[in-house]
Amino acid sequence: MNEIEDTNATVDTEDGAAGDAEQGLLFSLKALRSAIAVVSHGSTARAAVAINKSATAITRNIQMLEATLGLPLFERHTRGMVPTAAGRIVVARATRALDQLELGAQEVRELAASGEEAREARDTRPSRLARMVNERLLFVLIAVTETGSATQAAERLQLSQPAVSQSLRDLEHLVGASLVERTSRGVRLTEAGEILLRRIKLTLMELRVAEEEIASIQGVLHGRVTVASLPYASVDLVPQAVTQFLGLHPHINVAVIDGTYDFLIDQLRNADIDMIVSTLRPSVADDLEQEALFDDTLCVVCRAGHPYSTMERLALRDVVDARWVVPLPNTGTRTSFEAAFRSEDLDLPPVRLEVHNPMAVRSILLKSDYLALLCTHQVRSELAAGQLTVLPIALRGTERRIGLTLRRDGSPSPGVKALREELRLTARALERESAVPL
Repeated sequence: MNEIEDTNATVDTEDGAAGDAEQGLLFSLKALRSAIAVVSHGSTARAAVAINKSATAITRNIQMLEATLGLPLFERHTRGMVPTAAGRIVVARATRALDQLELGAQEVRELAASGEEAREARDTRPSRLARMVNERLLFVLIAVTETGSATQAAERLQLSQPAVSQSLRDLEHLVGASLVERTSRGVRLTEAGEILLRRIKLTLMELRVAEEEIASIQGVLHGRVTVASLPYASVDLVPQAVTQFLGLHPHINVAVIDGTYDFLIDQLRNADIDMIVSTLRPSVADDLEQEALFDDTLCVVCRAGHPYSTMERLALRDVVDARWVVPLPNTGTRTSFEAAFRSEDLDLPPVRLEVHNPMAVRSILLKSDYLALLCTHQVRSELAAGQLTVLPIALRGTERRIGLTLRRDGSPSPGVKALREELRLTARALERESAVPL
């Protein structure tokens, strides 16, 4: 077992770096295991006995971590070693990271078992994966997944193709399951591979957050936050919060993406994004949590000068046969759209035009006699300019709660925490603004 660890812990000269620099990861798992052992046992000598390493190797690993960070991780005393604030951060995050690998190994074992075997698979001895894997193997599985090819993964990581193939075999050996399979279109993950990939991404996320937390205790907020915003969730909320946030924190980067709700939830659970801003669902998976920011109500919007815009009294039944811009299926706004008509015992309007992007909806409304269900803050500037108008139609069943969805078991990075607070402040400001008549 030690031979596997020693072999995988280094990279052949011809292969160069194992992609660490490209992935932006400062820490090696081998060094982090040494730091955890020192905190657990109080000295390098006792840690060496506990994890069957030499005290010299453990000391070297600690020194390597401290040199990388430019900070002491331990205070050295005659009776042992005590972690500094930076040391506590590194060890806490490293422990969470290795816990993710442990969970991944356990889930793969349970996948292959059933009944009594499943109960035996839950035997919680530390897995070989968490004890022996190195970061190169983790990066290889991600690269192979994203490129669909061992050859392209090798090019990305600046490794040889045989080194990538060997890394995959080593990883499969550690978890005791096949992780990839070849198809006519390239390499794809097995079910076990999908399980492990998620845990690997969560592992690497924990280690990157450690870097951001150490920077934050030095008074600098840096790193990257990825927030997903569903088009109908809010037009103003995310842009306003993000621009304010970036103005306050010049050393951090933000990526704003969109997509379908199901796709974004999968990305959130795999640590590809940090939070989703959207219409909240009645329930979410156990590993996710929701936070409400504000309540929203939809209304019927059309262009100024539309034939309906001159009518003082209207009901939903009067506009059933109008031309509608309809939200896409399986979205929160589509649910509200259908609920509005069903609450009046009306058949749904004919669906001929489905649009997901609110910018496109606004453009269609301005240039045609279509109607659409929108919230007023999505078209506030057009309403104020007299380009669009809200029809006097009372709607039921269109109340929506806008908020955040995050990973429940995550301990967010300083950047995620700060942006979350900025979203709360912006939401409260938008609520006050919406209460003021146009």
